[in-house]
Amino acid sequence: MAQCDYCGKEIQTLSTFTCSYCGKTFCPEHRLPFNHNCTHIEAWKQTPPPGQKKAQQKAARNPISTSALSSSYSPWVIIAGIVVLILIGIVTGMYVL
Repeated sequence: MAQCDYCGKEIQTLSTFTCSYCGKTFCPEHRLPFNHNCTHIEAWKQTPPPGQKKAQQKAARNPISTSALSSSYSPWVIIAGIVVLILIGIVTGMYVL
């Protein structure tokens, strides 16, 4: 059995947590850096929350340009799409001329 490096409580093997900042082993109650007075608390404070890290990485890889989006759909493409939809409706009998 392991022992919590903060409070000394004995911990079952499946309930141990190793801090990724200081490398010590803790019980579930003291697993977070601010609960065990981690020596590297400043590094922990600078890391983004779990969901934001992936979103920031994805945004950095695939930046979206608004000019590229607006130029890809010209008015003629939209009009052509509407005409096609109307013709499909006429052929299928949804619209009667």
